[in-house]
Amino acid sequence: MKHQKFNLINILKSFRSKKAVRTRIVRKRSTISNPISGRDIRLVKFFKTTNTLAPLPTLIQVILNGGYDFFSGVWKIVDQDLKSWEKMEYESLTLILLVDTSNSVLQFAKSFAIIISSLTSFFHHHKDRIGLIVLRGSQAQIINHPTHNIRVIIRGLKSLKIKGATPLADGMFKALNTAKISNKKNPGSKSLVVLISDCYPEPLSGNYSDLFDEPAYKNTLLAAGLYKKYKIPLLLINPNFHHKNLENYFPGEKLSKKITDLSGGKLIKLFKYKETSMSHTYLAKENVNLTNQEISNILNGIQNYFHEIK
Repeated sequence: MKHQKFNLINILKSFRSKKAVRTRIVRKRSTISNPISGRDIRLVKFFKTTNTLAPLPTLIQVILNGGYDFFSGVWKIVDQDLKSWEKMEYESLTLILLVDTSNSVLQFAKSFAIIISSLTSFFHHHKDRIGLIVLRGSQAQIINHPTHNIRVIIRGLKSLKIKGATPLADGMFKALNTAKISNKKNPGSKSLVVLISDCYPEPLSGNYSDLFDEPAYKNTLLAAGLYKKYKIPLLLINPNFHHKNLENYFPGEKLSKKITDLSGGKLIKLFKYKETSMSHTYLAKENVNLTNQEISNILNGIQNYFHEIK
């Protein structure tokens, strides 16, 4: 079967026309102290392992302390003379998009495109770093490491095609490692992994009567537990919810709930079916698209979640 293109080209035109949906909640980012980057606010003592030396303030301090002989030109510098700048910057976020582009999400391609376009536009507006990892084939693929360069991300998005299986566990492990590395490289920054998937991991061996005994499912839950261990926030957006009651959940719905429970993350459910006000039956939507209000709700949820991250 010919692979279907995960066509974002028309959606991504919204970046130029500024029509991408954005959250209505506008919150100013908090300021945080950072020894590496930001605006200089005050001189502090230099510590080799925690901050960087400020040469000019250090030399001035040496002169004030009498450590420079103007006649001989000899400098006598002691530890007490060494100075560094304490810096202040607005809190930043590294958004790691973990996107399912396997065959099972073909019907959600347009919804995925709208979500990704709006997320990317929103976080680029706040000058956050964005990374992109896709689930397809036998292994997850890192398309873009976290970057401020929105053009690189857009090129990566345009290249996506829907094909292959869903290596969900591998993708979650790679996103976790990417987040850990980003936190280490960017002190004071927070990393948030946003998983967009219907949560049907593969490959399946077919040797188990219970899907949750399959290695693909067990490894996914193992990865979810590590998010909580390493304090990496995870937000899961599942566009394929059919039921509101836990006892009726399909495997993908049930796995979504387990992932967020184990990771300590949050789950955004997008219902493929609408419940009528006249009965408890569910009517299928004519198309699996998202309204501006639904997208706005997603962005508001992420914005609120960001401010809850400790």
